Amino acid sequence: MQEQPISRLVETIVSENPLYMMMISTGIANLSALAKEVLPLIMSTTDRPVKLGTIIKALERMEAKNKVTMPNMFQLMSEAEIMVHSGIGEAEIMVGDVKPELLNELGHDAAIIISDGTRLKLIAPLKIFSRLGLSLTAEYSLIRIVLAEKAPVGFVTTLIQLMRSNKISVKHVLRYDNDVYIVVDRQDAAKLMEMLERLRSQARNNETQSKASPT
Repeated sequence: MQEQPISRLVETIVSENPLYMMMISTGIANLSALAKEVLPLIMSTTDRPVKLGTIIKALERMEAKNKVTMPNMFQLMSEAEIMVHSGIGEAEIMVGDVKPELLNELGHDAAIIISDGTRLKLIAPLKIFSRLGLSLTAEYSLIRIVLAEKAPVGFVTTLIQLMRSNKISVKHVLRYDNDVYIVVDRQDAAKLMEMLERLRSQARNNETQSKASPT
C-alpha cells in the first residue's frame, strides 16, 4: 500500500486537533513553531525522512484554504490600545484584615481586586505588596487591552482560545466596560504580545485586500 504524501499526513494531524485548526484558520499561527510541534507526530507515522520546510509548506496551503475572517475581532484589536505591566504580584487577604491604607495604595496604580465574600484576591504591582508587607502567592505580567468600543459577544472566549492554541499560560481574564485584563506568567508576556500584534497585522492585511478587491 502506497504511503500518503507528507502534506496529506500534515493535513490529517492538524485537522484532527481543534487547537491547531484554531491557529491555522485565524491566520495568526507561527507556522515555524507549529511545524516543529507537528514534526514528531509526522515522524511517528512514516519511515521516510521528513523536512521541516515540507511541513511549513503544507501548513501554508492549509492556512490559505481554511482561513476564516473575524472582522470584528481583527478590527477591534487594530484600534485597541495595549498596555503591559510587568512585575505584577498576586496575594490573598481576609476581608476582615483589609485596612484603609491598602485600598489607598491600590487606588493609585493598575490593580485588580476579586472578592468571594471572605477573602480578597489582589493582583497589583510588587511594590505595593512590599510596602504593605503582604506575602505573595505568585508573580505575573498584566496586559490591559483598551478597546475603542464594547467587545462583541464571544470576544473574550475567542481570545482565550487563541491564547491556549499559542501555548500561553493564562491565569486570569477579566473584562470591565471596554477594557480586557489578561494576567499571564511572566515568561508568556512576550508571546502574548506577539500574538496580539499578529491580530493587528491580520486586520491591516484584511484592509489592504479589501481596498485591492474590485468593487
